[in-house]
Amino acid sequence: MNSVAHKSTSGSCNLRIFSSNVLAHGVQQFHTDLCGMSSVLGVPLPSAQPYLWGELDEKLGETRKMKSLMKPLLLVMGVALLAALGTSPLMAQTVIDPQLYVCTGCTSPTSPPGDPNVINPASINVGFAGSHTAVSPLLIIVGVPNAGPAPTISLPEGVNPAAAGAYYGLNFATSGTTAGVFEGSLTNANMGNNNAYAVSGLNTGAGGGSSESWVNWTTFDTGKGIPFGSSFSLYGYAINFALNSDSKNGAVNSPITIDFSGINAGSFVVAYNCAMAGSTCTDGDIGETPFTQAGAVVPEPGSMLLMGSGLLGLAGMLRRRRKLNA
Repeated sequence: MNSVAHKSTSGSCNLRIFSSNVLAHGVQQFHTDLCGMSSVLGVPLPSAQPYLWGELDEKLGETRKMKSLMKPLLLVMGVALLAALGTSPLMAQTVIDPQLYVCTGCTSPTSPPGDPNVINPASINVGFAGSHTAVSPLLIIVGVPNAGPAPTISLPEGVNPAAAGAYYGLNFATSGTTAGVFEGSLTNANMGNNNAYAVSGLNTGAGGGSSESWVNWTTFDTGKGIPFGSSFSLYGYAINFALNSDSKNGAVNSPITIDFSGINAGSFVVAYNCAMAGSTCTDGDIGETPFTQAGAVVPEPGSMLLMGSGLLGLAGMLRRRRKLNA
């Protein structure tokens, strides 16, 4: 604590004040004022000094209380400001593209995810995982092994094919009918990392569409004993249907049920749509099917049994022919 001696200009007022705060804030003028006020009020200095210092302490105490109250208030105001101004940028950084599942007999993604969903071509559900809304059209991409032919799609009553168009960047315009249009061939190029969407001309995002790759498709078919040849022919279909699973945006119509005829075993069915209309679809708006939620067509058990019996019969014929030749 510092000691400050002060004497008025008239020489009638001597005051020693012990206060580090006064010196710290540079209020030396207060000493002169104090002497003057003592003279004007007619209050002896020894009495005026405690009174005035008491008033000063009280004011300083009130100031400290105000500061202590202002801190939490400013904190609350700062949080509110961040919530108001910072929400949109934060969401823009964390948006994940919607996922579209393809399955038979389910109304939500299979859990836990694993291999693609084995589907019955006569009843295929296509829907959003979670609450999302997209514009029309809904695209269906079918990959057929061994460069096989395009299957024919059937739609629910009241739902029609979209007009012919190269929607969202497709390589070629869809047919405008239930017939599929060839969009490209998925092969082992690029070390097998090419995916069905990119080969068809479509962007992929964070929803897992890039996992629809040659490696994943051939690995699955190999595990099911299905030959796939050197490529999957990719066929595009456009449905005039704006898929919606969010009740806030109108009637929920997800999933939609479709079916295919003439689809080969080993084929994969995936879907694609967009939240915004445009010539292409970009991150945050892309609806796509990850490999774990794709639809896979496998031979029925009866067909597998017949195939196995046929192979055994063929092997027996070859053995007999060898014996005869010997």
